Amino acid sequence: AEKWEVSKNGLEFTFFLRKDAYFHNGENVTAEDVKFSFDAIREPKHQALNILPYIETFNKVDVIDKYTIKFTAKEKYFRNMSSLCGIILVLPKSVYGDINKSVKMQKEMIGSGPYKLETYEKSQRIVLKKFDKWYGDNTPEWKGFYNFDQITFRFSKEDTITIEKLK
Repeated sequence: AEKWEVSKNGLEFTFFLRKDAYFHNGENVTAEDVKFSFDAIREPKHQALNILPYIETFNKVDVIDKYTIKFTAKEKYFRNMSSLCGIILVLPKSVYGDINKSVKMQKEMIGSGPYKLETYEKSQRIVLKKFDKWYGDNTPEWKGFYNFDQITFRFSKEDTITIEKLK
């Protein structure tokens, strides 16, 4: 979000999304995607029920326009804002909207962060490449962060092999 507002009664949280935020597939991040991601937590097939306690105080989500969304809480709670901002991973509805298809997508990941999944080799390695449309590269508060062109995670079950790979 580029800005947000909290109502005087502390129950309504309105977020105004950045228009320069994109998913790794090139689509804009929209309020519909945020609502979908929020609603998906309640869907048992997504296996995200462990996150549910953090958002169960919210009983209403309204898409105001393409880049504006409002959450309404049942009660005031000092962690409402941090729950909204830190718990929900925003995913594109166009990709993950079909639940039966999305639960089978185990070697793919489309998000909106500074790195996108390039390679996934089970039990071997994961390669992340810098996402060239990440909004943070043009934002002063993110200057100096996420400077690597590529990050590679390598996995090994044996300590001696891990040490040799590290060398």
